[in-house]
This record gives sequence, structure tokens and C-alpha cells, in this order.
Amino acid sequence: MKRTLSAIELQTIKARLDRCQISYQEVYDELFDHYVSVLEHASEEEFPHRKEALDHAFNWSTIRQMEKQQVTLATRDLDKLLLTKISLQIFNKLTMGILALLLALNYSLYCFMGFHSFANLTLLMVFALLAFAAYASQNIPFLLVQNKAKKAIHEAAFKKHLFYFNVLNFVLLVPSFMLHHHGYQEPSQVLIIGYAVIVLSISLLIYRTIKHKPLEITHK
Repeated sequence: MKRTLSAIELQTIKARLDRCQISYQEVYDELFDHYVSVLEHASEEEFPHRKEALDHAFNWSTIRQMEKQQVTLATRDLDKLLLTKISLQIFNKLTMGILALLLALNYSLYCFMGFHSFANLTLLMVFALLAFAAYASQNIPFLLVQNKAKKAIHEAAFKKHLFYFNVLNFVLLVPSFMLHHHGYQEPSQVLIIGYAVIVLSISLLIYRTIKHKPLEITHK
């Protein structure tokens, strides 16, 4: 028989969840609702034993796995959004024209400035893009329309994409310096110019993601 839990019983549930140090409010709310829905069908005498069973079922490792799963789902949402925007850009003549212009501009700058000055300029663009991405994390439409719980999870997923970008920095930027240092001028030139175009393309992608209508979120 269903009953209404007392204030003390509700506080007992909250105290246990607080001890678990749950990072995301959405996960906290999901667990709290589950505890309440199960324990509402337990008598006052059964309450401690049923709660203990729930505590055992949702132990620390299980809760961490739940949080990880939430971020994974949110990352897939971002992947879907960004890949769609990329496909739109590929078939957008204006965007392709802009990228061709950026390539010509970067090549001209490289010829004028030389490798090291152009590399420093590229690094400056990288820091500018990271600042731009930080701004974007607060202004992407589908983040703004969500409640704080879901927004925190999607922001965590956004940080994973920033990590991927930093991996890209290492994969493309470091080899270009190494090749140049060992006298391979043409390969280092191709890498550094290509990387500069990629950085600007990502900036354009983020801008289009902010300005255009977002996709429907699949993560519920």
C-alpha cells in the first residue's frame, strides 16, 4: 500500500545521496525519485531494510557509472549536432568559398611571415578559439533551453570535445614543429597551414551552431 513518506524519512534519503557526492543534479533527482517511489510502498518498519537494499543497489561505483552514462549520452547529442552542421557546411558554396579564401590567406601569411611567426599566430588563434568555445558553451541554443541539471551534463560533454580539440593540437601542431626543426620545410608548411585552416573552420562551425536552429535533443 502506498503511503506518504515522513519529513524524517525524506531527509534520511537526501542525507544518503548527499554522502555519495553526486556531480550532476539530474542524476541526483533521478535517484531521489527512485528511492521515494520504492519506499512509498514500504511500511515504517520495512523502511530501514528497503532503504538499505537500495543503498546497496546504488553503491558508489554504480552511481559513478550512471554519471558517466549521462555524459556519454550528452556527448552523442553534441556529436550529432556538430556532424550535421559539418555536413551542411560541406555542401554550402558560401562556406566552401570562405574556406578557400582562408587557405589562400594563410598561405600568403606563411610566405610573408615565415614558419615561426606564422606558428605563433596560429597558437594565438588556438587560444582565441578556446575562449570562443568557452563563450559557446554558454550560448549554444539547446543548452540555453534546458534546465540546469541537463545543462551541466551537456557542458561536461562540451568539455570532452575541447579535450578532443587539444589532442588535435598535439597531433598536427607538434609534428609540424618537429619536421621544420629537422629541415623538412614542405611537409611542415603543409601541416601548419592546414592546421590554421582547421582552427578557423572550427570557429566557423561553432558560430554556425550558435546562430542556427538546434537539433532536437535525443537525450531525455
